Amino acid sequence: MSESFEERIAAARALMAEDKATEAFGELRWVFFDPELAGDRERFVEAITALRPILASVVGEQTATVAEAVAQSPDDSQVLYGLGYALIELGLPDVAACALGRANSLTPGEEPIVTELVAALERDGRNQEACEVLRAEPQLCEQSFVCRYLLAFNSVLSADLDGARALLPTLESRESEDEAYMASRVAAMLQRADLLKETSDLGHQDLRGWHFVTTGGLLLHLSPYGFDDGMNGRYAYVSDTMELCKLGLTRLQALLEAWDEAPPWILAPPDRDSQILAAAAEEILGLPVVEYSADAGPGLIVVYDLNRLAQDTPAEILQHSPGQILYAHATCWTDPPRCAPDVTTLLYQALQTPWGERMKVDEDGEVETTAADERTEDDIAADIVAASDENEELESFDPVDALLAVARAAGPGMAFREEEGRRSPLWEGGPVKSSKFV
Repeated sequence: MSESFEERIAAARALMAEDKATEAFGELRWVFFDPELAGDRERFVEAITALRPILASVVGEQTATVAEAVAQSPDDSQVLYGLGYALIELGLPDVAACALGRANSLTPGEEPIVTELVAALERDGRNQEACEVLRAEPQLCEQSFVCRYLLAFNSVLSADLDGARALLPTLESRESEDEAYMASRVAAMLQRADLLKETSDLGHQDLRGWHFVTTGGLLLHLSPYGFDDGMNGRYAYVSDTMELCKLGLTRLQALLEAWDEAPPWILAPPDRDSQILAAAAEEILGLPVVEYSADAGPGLIVVYDLNRLAQDTPAEILQHSPGQILYAHATCWTDPPRCAPDVTTLLYQALQTPWGERMKVDEDGEVETTAADERTEDDIAADIVAASDENEELESFDPVDALLAVARAAGPGMAFREEEGRRSPLWEGGPVKSSKFV
C-alpha cells in the first residue's frame, strides 16, 4: 500500500505540473480510499498537501486554504471538521470521510463531528460503516434523537431491518416537525419492507425490492448487463433506444392496470425529451397530453429524466400532490435527482438519449459523434410507438410478471402518497451495491 501511495502522490504532482488538475485529482483520490490513511499522520498530511493545489485550481482558494490549515494542524479536530464539511458540499464524500474520520478519532463522541462523518459515509454509500461509527458512541445515541435516527436509517440501508425496528420506539419522543418527519421516514421504510415479505427476498441483489423499501418508488426494468459482475440491475453506461422507451411505457401501462389507476391525462413538462416521451405515452396509454403546471391537479406526469428538466419547470413537480403520479423513464443513481420518481424505468450512471448527439465507432474503429435528431417531437414519438415491444432477452431475465407481483404487493397507496409533501430522495447507498466509475 505504501508503494502505491507514493506512486499516486508522485503521479498527481506530475499532472499538476502540466496544469492537469482534474486528472491529478483522479489519481490522488485513490489514496483517500485507504481506510488506514486517516490514522497515519505523516501520510495524511502528505495527501492533504498534494490535494491543496488541486482544490485551488478546481474549486478556488477558499477551500484550498482550509486544506492548507489541515496540513498545518492535522491534529485539530475542528479544522478537520471544516474541511470535511466543505468537501461534502463539493460532492467529495469519500475524501471528506477520511478527514472527518481523523477528526472523530482525535475527539470522539462530539455530535457535530459524528453526524457529519455519518453524512459523508452515507453519501459515499457506506451505510454499514456509518452504523459502526454510531454504535461506537452508545451514550451519544442515547442522548441524541438525530444520532438514533441516523442509526435506524442506516440500519435499513444496510439491510438490518431488525436493528431499525428495535430503534423505532426510541424515535417516538420528538420535539419538532422535522423529527416527526424523520421518524415517519424510518417507519414507512419498515412498513414497505413488511408489504414485500411474500414477494421479495430483499437479498443483496434484490434491486427492485430495496428500491421500493427505501424510496417508495417502483423500478420497472432491471438491466441484465453485468448483473452478476457488480451491476445488480443498474446500468453503468446506456445508449438508450426507442425499444427501451417503449418497454418503459408498456410496463407503466401494465402497472397502472394492476393498480386500477386511471389518470385523467398526461402532464408533460416543457423540456424536449419529456415532450417526446409524453407524445409517445399519449398513443400507448390512450390519454390526452396537457402542459404541466404548478396547479395542474391530478394526472400522470411523464418525464424523460428529472436531471434534464428545463429550468422553467415549476418546482412543484418534485412534491407530492393529490392524484398525481410522477413517472421518469431514466434516473441517474450516481448523481441522483432531487427526489425519487414514483415510477422509473431504469437506473443509469451515464446515458445518451435515442434522439440526441451520440457517440459511435465507425468501420475503422474511430469514435465519432452523430448529429442530434432534429425532427419534431411527434415524429420521434411515432418511432417509439412503432418500436418492437418484443425483447426475449430482457423479458426472460426480468419478466413483467415479477414486476407486477411486487407492484400488487406494494399497492398504489405506498408507491405514491395521496397527501401533499416531500417525495423521498434517491439515496446514494442501500443494501444493493453496484459498480460505478470513479
